[in-house]
Amino acid sequence: MMRIVMPTSFEDALLERLESANERARGRAIQVAELYGSLPLSPTGCGRPRQSLPQVERAEFARHVAAARARGLGFNCLLNASCTGNREFDPSERGRFIDELHFARDAGCTALVLASPYLIDLAARHAPELRIHVSSVAFARSIGEAQHYQGRGAARLILDPDTIRDFAFIRRLRRECPDLELEALCNHPCLLHCPYETYCYNSVSHASAEDSPAPYEAFSLLNCNLDKLASPVEFVKGSWFRPEDVRYYEEAGVSAIKIAGRGRSSDWLASCAEAYLARAFDGDMMDLVWDAQLAAAWRAAGASGPPPRPVRVKAAALEGFVEHFARNDPGCARGCGACRFCEGVAARALAVDEGERARLQTALGRAAARLLERGDG
Repeated sequence: MMRIVMPTSFEDALLERLESANERARGRAIQVAELYGSLPLSPTGCGRPRQSLPQVERAEFARHVAAARARGLGFNCLLNASCTGNREFDPSERGRFIDELHFARDAGCTALVLASPYLIDLAARHAPELRIHVSSVAFARSIGEAQHYQGRGAARLILDPDTIRDFAFIRRLRRECPDLELEALCNHPCLLHCPYETYCYNSVSHASAEDSPAPYEAFSLLNCNLDKLASPVEFVKGSWFRPEDVRYYEEAGVSAIKIAGRGRSSDWLASCAEAYLARAFDGDMMDLVWDAQLAAAWRAAGASGPPPRPVRVKAAALEGFVEHFARNDPGCARGCGACRFCEGVAARALAVDEGERARLQTALGRAAARLLERGDG
């Protein structure tokens, strides 16, 4: 049974719709099994800035976890900050971190999603009742790293998005770490091998940490999208897969797929889950992959109204795309070189509105450039 792990809006309406969707999907060997979420601010921070997270208080968080558990869903609490600013070595701050682990436990969460090696060790020591899921933000890209985390108590590894189409790696990981569950992000919107990745996650980790004095600006988000817009084939190369292609991950030994979309509406979250439950989607893949990031980048640019939508990727034109990676070993981690496979797929699947692309590039480019100017008057 393939498990879908997805974010929650913290609304009961989402739970009700997912319950109905699961019932309709019985017989397809796939179910929404776990929700995930976090407080917008926590002592540790997490892998999103507070501005993009549901604004829930602790009592509301705990009530929603209980409601999800009552419907048979697991709940994963995300404390997946990549950087905690060395505050963990201040004994009083460390106490607050431990209290946060205990809050997740007492609220009824079933797992912690963690990226920091320190927080993984802290959770194993102070909240052993909770499963440890290693976040994709840990960027585990080797068998040795996976074995290390398993040895520290991890029950599941969420694959680094850059390895999502490296099926040779995934199959070897399954063979050499047979007791470690594998989870794959199915709609990750970012650049493949993104140069902003480490800086981005460090930045947003501080932007969701309580008492963090530093301001937050979406420098990485703006530039990631500018890079994709400059070379639209990157929208095809990105780390995502269609609902129809879940089977290749099942064959490789992945037992859970993760939907990204914290901060999205209940309706969008349910619709995305329904597509993967149906194992079929005949539309624009960017509806499932890029919409949330596009809206966030547009807001970061200070723009109002709906954002331009210059790039579309026809799901129906992607038949055989993921299969190429599953059946071959193109060595994407080593760079594209002379391989033009993705460009060939983009020629039939990708549609670009040049006027809208220019409008979006102008807005994002101006916002990114402002962040490089002196601001001292």
